[in-house]
Amino acid sequence: MKQKIFQGTAASLCVGLLVALLLFALVFDIKNTESAKRSLEQTASAMALRYTPTEDADAAARAFSNAAKGLRVTIIAADGTVLGDSETDYKTMENHAQREEIKAAQAARVGISVRASATLSQKMIYAAVRTQNGDYVRTAGVYGGFLQSVTMLLPWLFVAAGIALFM
Repeated sequence: MKQKIFQGTAASLCVGLLVALLLFALVFDIKNTESAKRSLEQTASAMALRYTPTEDADAAARAFSNAAKGLRVTIIAADGTVLGDSETDYKTMENHAQREEIKAAQAARVGISVRASATLSQKMIYAAVRTQNGDYVRTAGVYGGFLQSVTMLLPWLFVAAGIALFM
């Protein structure tokens, strides 16, 4: 009888901990995503203020990326033509006029999106900021998403489960 009560209690604790982990991971993911968006937007805004259209855009993208500790930086003309990129050869890149973040920046000076990168085949967070001359400076960071949040919290779930079972 005691064995069945213990097993039922242990199972309930495990299910409760799993549900708590998932809810906590969801909240953590939302907060982490918002923080990443704000950070990328601030970085892109600072770069947009420093960017001059007379300089070599590809060199500027690489310099901005180095200063931003490796964030991907793309400089895009008002018509969507890629002028420079810190990760790949900008001459081979397609027109970016229809990208979500660029369309949003056309309307509101700043545009943010979370989507898969066509170039890097990874889910990324993008922030594009329109410069004074109408070009765009776009920053991008890798987006781990919900599964990354769960993975980060998994060790804590095991610790909590161990404590719960010990008690």
